[in-house]
Amino acid sequence: MGLLTTKAYWTDAPDLPGLKIRRDDNRNRSEIRWGNPVDGDNQSGYDFEGHGTSGELGGDDFPLGTFTHHNYPIILGSFEKFSLTLQLQVYFQDHDLLHECRLVFNHDETPNVGDHWNDQVTLPDVHPDDATVHVNGVEYTVTITGFLVGSGAHKTKQPSFDTPEGEELSAKIFARFKQTGPRGS
Repeated sequence: MGLLTTKAYWTDAPDLPGLKIRRDDNRNRSEIRWGNPVDGDNQSGYDFEGHGTSGELGGDDFPLGTFTHHNYPIILGSFEKFSLTLQLQVYFQDHDLLHECRLVFNHDETPNVGDHWNDQVTLPDVHPDDATVHVNGVEYTVTITGFLVGSGAHKTKQPSFDTPEGEELSAKIFARFKQTGPRGS
């Protein structure tokens, strides 16, 4: 096992009402907010906080960082489903390798009427241009493997999660760099 560190920042978003993007390099945290608050000043949004952990190329899944979804009553207009892009940097200290990739999160913003007010976040896809990396002649495929949500014995890795209206939900995002073959094969 080797040491790896991650950091990220939100880059691409549709022209959402109230859009704000903040980056705090001291805390290794990036935030994106959207919507005009119905009550108070809370917008909906996402946070990503990178960290250091153990992991290795070709090994088991490892956490990239902590993702938080803030779901508050907002006015968003005609946006119900949209995508947001997170530029992620993963540094493998043992290999002196920095791999950058774009993660595209799909968001389903509910209209806050009827029985279902939960917003849903779907596991991000790695942008196709960023999905492979070569190290010492070996090719690896980058895959995001799940959100780890829940607490205690009830933690599960899943491809999406719902956040109830008026709440915040955090989950670790896991990835794997899977060996696919030697370079050129």
